[in-house]
Amino acid sequence: MERCSKSAAIVTNSWKCFFENTLDLKNVVVINNSIDCAKSNFKHGFPASIAFVGRLGVRKGAYDLIKALGMLQSKGMRFFCTFAGDGEIEKLQEAAKIAGVSQSTQFTGWLGEEKVQDILSSSSIMVLPSYDEGFPVSIIEAMAAGNAVVSTCVGGIPEEVCRAGSVLIGPGDVSALACALEELLVDQDRAYQMADANQEYVLGKLDNKVVHTQLANLYLRLLDDDAEQNT
Repeated sequence: MERCSKSAAIVTNSWKCFFENTLDLKNVVVINNSIDCAKSNFKHGFPASIAFVGRLGVRKGAYDLIKALGMLQSKGMRFFCTFAGDGEIEKLQEAAKIAGVSQSTQFTGWLGEEKVQDILSSSSIMVLPSYDEGFPVSIIEAMAAGNAVVSTCVGGIPEEVCRAGSVLIGPGDVSALACALEELLVDQDRAYQMADANQEYVLGKLDNKVVHTQLANLYLRLLDDDAEQNT
């Protein structure tokens, strides 16, 4: 057996294809990001409560979310959205003012893990309309905490989310974002059903216990291969 000198462990299948096809790596294994689900406080959250967790700026789609919320506000829909993260806070606050959603939004700044968990547990919908991503842990945390997920089909997100618990749109499509949020705000029972599907999915696939077992098995396989090479 010839030992491959080029190998890598990455977090998404899309990156696996890149490493194999562009960098000519032949031994690429996908090991997903994961979380300790025991630390998550699963709740269905308050109705019409939305959370955005991440750095505030263009790349994560924070301005698109403000615009979408403005569209919902103009239709008389009731909601409250918490933006948790550092970044362009003052610019986002000004954008919220222009969009007429200042009274329906709050910007917390950077928060520690425990405070983020509190926000996710209190929310029923987590939104991350990013333009570029890898395999965001914030989505895993949101699914484990009891949120329906609205995000974009970029990076590893389509591989990461539970299909039954998420709505994916194209990056920059503010109208589709507003439509997805409106549907979940109107049908809260659907949002809760999506949250239940997300929790089951995370526990079975993205909990530390599951992924760490996969990682341990990978190391054991590598050790077996190494022992075989040296015999």
